[in-house]
Amino acid sequence: MRHLPRLLLPALLASAADAQLPPAPPPADAPPALEAAPPAPDAPNPLVGKWKFALASICSEIHQFRADGTETVTSGEQVAQGLYEISPRPSRKGYYKLDERMASDNGKAACSGGLRPGQEATSFVLLHRSGTMIILCQDESLDSCVGPLTRIADPG
Repeated sequence: MRHLPRLLLPALLASAADAQLPPAPPPADAPPALEAAPPAPDAPNPLVGKWKFALASICSEIHQFRADGTETVTSGEQVAQGLYEISPRPSRKGYYKLDERMASDNGKAACSGGLRPGQEATSFVLLHRSGTMIILCQDESLDSCVGPLTRIADPG
C-alpha cells in the first residue's frame, strides 16, 4: 500500500469536503446572476387561413384551416369538414407535422380523391419563408410532395 505524505492528506480531505458543500451565496453587492430566459411560447399556427391548390387548370382545392383545429376542404364538387392538428414548431428539417381527420362531406366527387369521412392522414408541411406558400409531403423529404398551395385573402 502506498502512503500519501502527511501534508498532502489534509489538503485532499479538505477538497473532498468542499466538493460536497453547497455553493456559497453571492455577496450582497454582487450583480444579479444571469438566468436563462423562459422558453418562448409556441409560434402562432402558420396554417390558419385559406390555401389554394390548382391541379393543372382542371380543378382546384381550397383548404381553410381555422385556429380552433377545424378545417373545410372544397375540392371540385366535394365540400368536406374535418379536424386537424399541427406541430407547434417545425422539426429540425423544417417540416411541420400535420394530422388530419375528415368528419363529413357532401358525398360529391373531389379533384384528387381526397379523404372520406372517418379517414385520417398525416403529412409534413414545408412553409415558404414568405408565409404565402406551402407544400404537403408524405414524409420529411421533397421526394413525394403536393403543391404549392398558395395563401389566398379571405374576402370577409
